[in-house]
Amino acid sequence: MIDEQPRCGNPACGLPIVVLPGHRRRQYCNDACRMAAHRARVIAENQGRYEALQLQLALHEREVWRERFGDLLPASLDLLRHLRITYGAAFAEQMAAALRAERDESRKSLAEERATLIDEIMLAGEQVDFPAIATEAFELAPTVFCWSAFCGNASIEELRLARDAAHLKLQVKRGRLKLVELGSNRHACYLSDNFSLPGS
Repeated sequence: MIDEQPRCGNPACGLPIVVLPGHRRRQYCNDACRMAAHRARVIAENQGRYEALQLQLALHEREVWRERFGDLLPASLDLLRHLRITYGAAFAEQMAAALRAERDESRKSLAEERATLIDEIMLAGEQVDFPAIATEAFELAPTVFCWSAFCGNASIEELRLARDAAHLKLQVKRGRLKLVELGSNRHACYLSDNFSLPGS
């Protein structure tokens, strides 16, 4: 059975309220509970405004960090805010500078690796006449234009795989040329052993 008896509107109380016939329905047990409920509402409203203000300040602080130190990860920005609050702005700025330097060095290394990979792929492709290459990770159409377009759009991982595949193609071609060379040498030896010039 559902208890329909009204209860005190004070969150800290919640006791049943005695209903007196002919009287206006009360919301609280007494004046003390009414004042306590009012204070709870004021505190909740102030807490909401405080949290909204803190959110705005945190977002503004993130924008300032990004303007000064570039696009940092959310986790890095959280760390910088924590360090500023705990250890001061100077320490947080030192950490931000270190994070920026680490990020820039990583980007520089990746850019250099990408350029090197593209050079190696195109050089190997030139030596094997830019054939078609199909793997589980990517498909590379023939011709120098397709290879160049692939290198411009491929991820660093795809470039690494393409470099390995092109290298294997080159190794196969060199192996075939070696076999042809060995076959020609054997044929030349056979001719010199079995045939002699007139008068020799």
